[in-house]
Order: sequence, then C-alpha cells, then structure tokens
Amino acid sequence: MFGWLKSLYDRIGAPAGASVSADVAAAKADTAAILTDTADMQPKLGTPAANVSADILAVKTDTAAVLVDTADMQPKLGIPAADVSADIAAVKVDSGNLVARLGTPAAGTVAGDVESVETKVDTVDGIVDDIKAGGGFGSAVVRKSITFAGATPNAIGDFDGTGNPADIFTVTGQVITRIVAVCTTSIAFDVNATIAVGISGAASTIIATTDLTVQGLIAREIWHDATPDAEIEAMSVMKDFIITDGNDIILTCGVANTNTGVIEFYCLYTALSSDGAVVAA
Repeated sequence: MFGWLKSLYDRIGAPAGASVSADVAAAKADTAAILTDTADMQPKLGTPAANVSADILAVKTDTAAVLVDTADMQPKLGIPAADVSADIAAVKVDSGNLVARLGTPAAGTVAGDVESVETKVDTVDGIVDDIKAGGGFGSAVVRKSITFAGATPNAIGDFDGTGNPADIFTVTGQVITRIVAVCTTSIAFDVNATIAVGISGAASTIIATTDLTVQGLIAREIWHDATPDAEIEAMSVMKDFIITDGNDIILTCGVANTNTGVIEFYCLYTALSSDGAVVAA
C-alpha cells in the first residue's frame, strides 16, 4: 500500500502550494479569471464567420493576396525619395507653388480660363481665315488704269469736256479706303493743267490738287500729294478715308487739258457695312 501511494505521489509531484487542495483552489481561481477574460474578449472578437480557425485561415489568405498586390505595386510606385509621408508632403509643397505661379483663374476655374483662351484662338483663326480669303484691312485691292487723252473732246483729260470728272472707283455701302497712284507713263499737259482725286463735292480730298506746270508727274513717281517727286514713299503717306454709299472716287482735271500719260490707281479697302465694296469704274 505504501509503495502504491509513493508511486502515485511521484506521478502527481509535490504541491506548488501548501497542499494539493491549495493547488486545486489556486487552479479554480485562475480558471475563474480566464472565464472572466474570455467573457470580456468574446464581444471584442465578435462571432466567427465560421469558426476561429476558419477566420484565421481566411485572414492568412487575404494577407497573402495583399502581399502579392504590394509586391506588384512597389515597382510602380518606385522608391520614395525619403519616405512616403515625406514624398506626399513634398508634393503638397510643389502643388502650393504651382497654384501660386498660376494665380487665381480669371474665369473662376482653370477649365474656364482654358475655354476662354480656346474661344480667343478660334476668333484669331477666323480672322486669319478671313485674311486668307481676302478679308482684313487692305487685303481687298482694286486696280484701275487711267489714260489721259485731253486733246480728244470729252475724253479723260479734257478739262471742260463731258468726261470730266472721270470715275476711278465705284463705292457701294460703307468702306474704309487707301489710295495709291503710280505714274506709269509720264504726263504731258497744257500750261496750268491740274489734277486731283476725291469724291463729288470734295474733289481734292484724297489727293490734293496738283499743278502739273509747277510739279510735273513722270513715270514711276508715286502721286500721293501736290508735290509728287519720288519712286519710294513711306506707308504713312497713304491716308485712310471712310466713304459712304454712292460717293464714287473720281479724278478731276482743271484749268487746262492733260493730254497724254497713264496713272495706275490702286484702292486698298475694308468693308464696314455688309454690302461694302469698291470696284473699278
């Protein structure tokens, strides 16, 4: 009997406390604490989708997928200059600098400003198209050659004939004009003969009355005022004139006949009214 008890004692071992009963009481106390902790932990963990083991397995599966995605994402993101947070902070600084340089959009948004610029570009494109098609100031040019024959009754140059004044250009609607006159064949005339360009009632408004006896007009000279004397002139010598409907541009010979010679007239014009036009008479 004693031997059996000794064998049992060897298997159980010496009590940690004062006795086996004390050890059992301590175990009960620990078990009660575990039950309390378990009861506290249960609502925090929640109810397993299947069981805790299955949930852990699912988490492992998701973690493996995250690791795969992270490995794929890393080369696309590249290595941070410092760390991701520092890089994001640097981007914010650069964005602030960009906003400062761009300033506040005039239209309220960058998209609005871009739309406004596009509208202006379309307008410029339209102007360019008009110029290519013959629009824009001075791109419309009309030419008329006047040959003097003052010794012939009623011909151009016969100052007291029915052909004086002579029409150079016919004006329709409202236009802005510039006139260039170039002598291509030297003018021959009677003493005191004069010539001028204008409209009815203002015969010398466009080119002033020129006394040919005093000044003369020879081939290649540009006639723009009362003293033509050069084959080259600044563009500033051309005057702009606004002319209204029906006021045709005319050449008037005065005092004596202008007998021979040729002047080429050029009219550069822009239409103001929808029907504005200039044609050779």
